[in-house]
Amino acid sequence: DGVHSYMTPSQIQEIATKGYEIGSHTINHPVNMIGLRSRNHGAYLSEIVHSKKQLEDLIEQEVVSFSSPSSVYDKRLIDDVIDNGYTSAVRTLPDKQTVRNLRGENNLYFLERERQS
Repeated sequence: DGVHSYMTPSQIQEIATKGYEIGSHTINHPVNMIGLRSRNHGAYLSEIVHSKKQLEDLIEQEVVSFSSPSSVYDKRLIDDVIDNGYTSAVRTLPDKQTVRNLRGENNLYFLERERQS
């Protein structure tokens, strides 16, 4: 798009073979997955399920982590992520109270990470 620089499929495959974890971040990057769920539940589930499947087909490895665009999560989204085979999720926004309220202090579905550019 002239603004963003995305990795090519071959670059993703290369870093996966070097041992880096590749996680899912949806297909179309909806800004708010919770809002998408209320508007079009099928599209919402597709973002979770098909982004995982596409990456797994590409890298020939299981994809186990998920990152919701804009770090927008609620309990139902986490439950759907779990139900679709993910074992962890990451977020970039520091909202520790929400984390405690949704799943408790130590939670593999709210792992913190720092943005890299």
